[in-house]
Amino acid sequence: GGLVYSSRTSNVALSTLTLTGLTSNVTYHFRVGSLNWGGSANLTTLGATRTVAAEIGVVISTENLDIGEVNLNVELVISTSFLVTSLGNVAQTYTLKAATATAGSPWTISLSSATDTFTLQALFNSFQPSSGLFADDDKMLDSGTPCTASAFSGDQSCVSVPDGAARLLWLKLGMPTISSTEAAQDIRIIVTATFP
Repeated sequence: GGLVYSSRTSNVALSTLTLTGLTSNVTYHFRVGSLNWGGSANLTTLGATRTVAAEIGVVISTENLDIGEVNLNVELVISTSFLVTSLGNVAQTYTLKAATATAGSPWTISLSSATDTFTLQALFNSFQPSSGLFADDDKMLDSGTPCTASAFSGDQSCVSVPDGAARLLWLKLGMPTISSTEAAQDIRIIVTATFP
């Protein structure tokens, strides 16, 4: 039972056929055939395969950045990286965002430092980057910013990351110029996966 689809070609050198529009979690059976000069069919069963649904996901080694005691109105590269690992069964592109995780904090993330406002830049790189390697398009916000060939990508890309691949995420923090609180601040880093 089931539907039968077929295609044909007179190009005897054709060795591949691409199928699109297949439904996930369905078994498809394949066979190939040819016609001899007399018009008789010669069919060979190639087997069957079950399509699977595309799954994406990402895990980050830790999602909180504990700032500790840092002077105001300075920029510094955080000396410890975050390990970001691709889960699922297809390539994926990451989206990054960050926000203060400290309850009741007056701090907010922005593109430039100011009173109670900090900046946070992110870069996927295999080693700790110098401060100069971070660019303006590496700045995170509290809304998701997708990775591109230039945004957040150092010598490791965060675009079309293969399933199971691990990347090191490095951060550069721009402290507020003035803070209305002396409380220790935690910043939450969120990395999500999207289809490329």
